[in-house]
Amino acid sequence: GEGPCFEGVSRDDYGAEIVEVLLFLEGHQEQVSSALRYDMEAAAEALEFERAAALRDKVRAIERTMESQKMAGFAKRNLDVLGYARSGKEAAVQLFAIRDGKTLSRDIFVLENVAEDTDEEALTSFIKQYYARAGSIPPRVLVPFTLAEAHELTEFLELRAARKVAIAVPQRGEGRKLMLLAGRNAAETLEREQVRWLADQGKTDRALGELAEALALPGPPARIECYDISTIQGTHSVGSMVVFEDGQPRTGEYRRFRIKGVQGQDDFASHQEVLRRRFRRALDAEEGGAEQLRWRLPDLVIIDGGKGQVSAAREMLDELGLHDLPMAGLAKEREELFTPGQRQPIVLPATSQALYLLQRLRDEAHRFAITYHRQLRAKAATRSALDDLAGVGPARKRALLRVFGSSRALKRATTDEIAAVPGIGRGLAERIREHLDS
Repeated sequence: GEGPCFEGVSRDDYGAEIVEVLLFLEGHQEQVSSALRYDMEAAAEALEFERAAALRDKVRAIERTMESQKMAGFAKRNLDVLGYARSGKEAAVQLFAIRDGKTLSRDIFVLENVAEDTDEEALTSFIKQYYARAGSIPPRVLVPFTLAEAHELTEFLELRAARKVAIAVPQRGEGRKLMLLAGRNAAETLEREQVRWLADQGKTDRALGELAEALALPGPPARIECYDISTIQGTHSVGSMVVFEDGQPRTGEYRRFRIKGVQGQDDFASHQEVLRRRFRRALDAEEGGAEQLRWRLPDLVIIDGGKGQVSAAREMLDELGLHDLPMAGLAKEREELFTPGQRQPIVLPATSQALYLLQRLRDEAHRFAITYHRQLRAKAATRSALDDLAGVGPARKRALLRVFGSSRALKRATTDEIAAVPGIGRGLAERIREHLDS
């Protein structure tokens, strides 16, 4: 009753025919795209790259269809839509040029070396440069956020177009949906740029050399591990460990940790728990054995955080006897590099390849942690109200759901109604009612 039913459609293989049928279900492409994207991310994490690429192509096909439908809402309209995304010292702008309700062009622009610029400054600079040479300026330009220089930019565009031009931030409707789609395209472009950068061995070697010099390491760090903690309001705290070897991600050696011994939101203690569990495995492994190889020590540990996180991490490594293991923390706010025992941070140049590599590490660790955190929250959200109730096994649970249909309906039931379910009885019904009320 709340949209199309996908029962019987295998999430393991979305055939082209299935996608085509689902595209005809007007208004539900967003749900289909989200489901495909979720499976694409899961396939990538499982190192099923061919399947992930096939799912990615289907996502793009659906989104192109969605884009065309959204354009229909702009019949006879002329406007430009500027989607924006940022990653480290690079940003991207996806520009949809719509003329008479049709997409005239869909261009992507990568903005380099914007590390010292705010998002607002980077987008403002792009608008000035692009429209200074643009052959066509529409009467309306949609941007993703408010710009402080909007008035000056409007005057500039009106002077170039010789008529009225409006700069607006869409808040709802097709304009907002199209803006979100453009922003997602820009983000995907930056991901592809990152992969290309990592594949450039010359830049990678330079980055490792610069990093060794900045941290006074004996040589370029061949194996780097980066750690991040993800938590929302103190629930489902998780930690992630990503591994880069010779500047390249080793996804098969990524690890994730569910925080067990820390109550509430405590970033310092959570980092310590993750490091204790990770390095204890290496120290307890039999020398020369497979387990020691699997958990071999890195040449450098990077912590997502500043001075406090670094101090807590150093304390744990020292407690484990790993006094000589190099480590540092990358703080998000100013992209400063903190090292143990040093009061002043190391500030790498904005154009430094080492900084770019560290940002890639940090962003990958954050993505991996967030993905795991999202999975745990989704799993918790789908748990039944009866999952933790003693005496209600799978058979009784099925009997209750067969009668009431859902946990929500069960919560509204009286004790007598629950007791009337075959196999429940009065005593268990009272315990179930008490559990639901609590």
